[in-house]
Amino acid sequence: MDTKKRCTKCNEWKTLDAFHKNKTMQDGLSRCCRKCKSKSDAQYRKKHKNRVLAAKAEYRRTHKKEIKEGKRIHFLKNREKILAKNTLYYNTNKEEEKVKRKEYRRKHKKEIAEHDKKYQAEHREQIAIRKKEYYATDRGKVKKRATEGKRRALKFNAPIVEVFDPKDVLVRDDYRCQLCGRKTRLDYKPNHPLFPNADHIVPLSLGGNHTMKNMQCLCRACNSVKHNTGKGDQLRMFE
Repeated sequence: MDTKKRCTKCNEWKTLDAFHKNKTMQDGLSRCCRKCKSKSDAQYRKKHKNRVLAAKAEYRRTHKKEIKEGKRIHFLKNREKILAKNTLYYNTNKEEEKVKRKEYRRKHKKEIAEHDKKYQAEHREQIAIRKKEYYATDRGKVKKRATEGKRRALKFNAPIVEVFDPKDVLVRDDYRCQLCGRKTRLDYKPNHPLFPNADHIVPLSLGGNHTMKNMQCLCRACNSVKHNTGKGDQLRMFE
C-alpha cells in the first residue's frame, strides 16, 4: 500500500495524512494536500466574498435547528474546556465585557425578558432544584440574606438601599446588643432572648435607609421591645 501521494497543486510527494478524506476519489483522499486546499479556499473566499457571505446567511436561515443542535452537542462534549476559555477571556477583558453586556441588555431588553419568561415557564422544576442547591451553599446563604433585605427595603420605599449581608452587621458589632450591651449568640434558637437580630436603627416604616450605617445588632429581647418605634437609641455613624 502506498504511503505517499503527489499533490496536484504543488506537485510534491506527501504522506497520506497531509490530504483531506474524499469518498468520491478512488483512494479515498482529495487530489490536493491540506495546505494547498487551504490556500485555494482562502483565495476563493477573497475573490467571491459577497457570494460566500450570502451562501452562509442562506444556510443559517434554512438550517437553524441543525446548527443549534450541533452547537449543543459540541458544548456538551467540550463543556469544561469552553467554560474555562470563556472565564479566562472574561477575566482578562472584564471592564470591556461589562460595558458590552450592559449595552446589549439595554438594546434587547424586550427580547431578553421574553426569553427569560419562556425559559422559566419551560424549566420550573430544574430552576427550583438549582435554587435550592445554590441557597444551601455558604455563598448562596449570603446572597439570600442580602436579597431578602433589599427586597424588604424596596417594599417600604426606603430612600437609600444598599446590598449587604445582615450578618456583616452582627460581626461588626461583635454580636453585642447595642441597647443592653449583652453578648448574643447565633447558636441559640431564634426565639431565645439573646438570639442576635440585625435591626434598623431608624425603622424602614419611619423612612429609615437600608444601609450599614443605619443597622445595629440587637438581642431579640431588646428588638421586641423597641419594635418599630425608633426609640431607645441614636443613629450611629460608621465611616
